Amino acid sequence: MRSTTTAAPSAVAAIGAGYTVGLVSVGAPPALPTPAKAAAVDELTQTFASTVTHEGAAAARSDMAVIQTMSDQLQTQTAPALTGALEIDPEQFQGFMALSFPDVASGMAQRDDVLPRFRGRTSGIEQNVGSFQQASILPTAAAATTTSTWSFLLPGAALLWWVVPGWPPSRPERRRSPFREKEP
Repeated sequence: MRSTTTAAPSAVAAIGAGYTVGLVSVGAPPALPTPAKAAAVDELTQTFASTVTHEGAAAARSDMAVIQTMSDQLQTQTAPALTGALEIDPEQFQGFMALSFPDVASGMAQRDDVLPRFRGRTSGIEQNVGSFQQASILPTAAAATTTSTWSFLLPGAALLWWVVPGWPPSRPERRRSPFREKEP
């Protein structure tokens, strides 16, 4: 049987904190779509696992060099040769390409914006090889990230199971000792 006397403030604070932590641990994962986000992290990790290696970074750098060479050749050799073969000036050539091959003309016009972005992505891969490999040696690396949800739900549920019977906090009445004087 519970007593109706109030508990010590520290007990109230401890039980209230336990109750709050339990509720947050149980409520946050579903409220913050943690399972969906964790699944997306797993998918990204699997997708980039072969790319973010020393071999993958070297292949990306090599591919970028080929793309840059092709782009330079298109700009400095192919386009001028086509302009000469068609016997038109560069502005007429751009107009011809825009009418006949709009996607190619658009790509050529965006070349100076696109290639630096790809060079940046390639550098990003090279710079993150070490970090990616460090993450793969964590003790939990073999477990799916989606299991992190359970790392919140289970302890939170256990905490609530333990704390809820103590709410509202109360303390038992003191038994009077027969050897003590009566309290006034």
